[in-house]
Amino acid sequence: SRLNTGPRLERRNSERGDSDMQRYLYELDKTLHEVLDTILAEAMARDVIHEVYEPKLERINVQELLNSTMNSTANSISAKRFPVESTPAILPDFALDPQLLKYIHRNAISNACKYGKKGGVVSTEVSWNQTDGLLRMDVINLPGEKHEQIVKLGALAAEVVFSPRRRLTMHCMLDDNNHVS
Repeated sequence: SRLNTGPRLERRNSERGDSDMQRYLYELDKTLHEVLDTILAEAMARDVIHEVYEPKLERINVQELLNSTMNSTANSISAKRFPVESTPAILPDFALDPQLLKYIHRNAISNACKYGKKGGVVSTEVSWNQTDGLLRMDVINLPGEKHEQIVKLGALAAEVVFSPRRRLTMHCMLDDNNHVS
């Protein structure tokens, strides 16, 4: 006796194909949005540098916005690697430019990943001081592989490289003899 599984197999393959197609479309949509965000960020950076960017203020929840920079709701691994903590625990809404804040945050995370511990946890700490009206964001990673070499260069080098909220204007490479090139 022969087993007739034709229509059932076709239905299962069709359902699996639909599921695969939905997953592929979701991934494509996600990738396209990431590419568009990158293009918009680069265009905005150009405008900021040329001092022609005009911020578009919106009422935003800073914690949600910063969480969305690197963490998707479907990716708990990413949420563990890029945690966002705030003081106070619940921040008020702020009138800020969400694209500009996302760009600054993404750039800070990128630098922490490049120059900090490879694969390390990159945490974002946001604090709001209502008394002086200051919202502060620090993006922190553990020291990278060249940390000890930089410390050996002396206090001035360490201050220039490790000072918070400081942008390095020049990329320095250390050779085996701790010389800056």
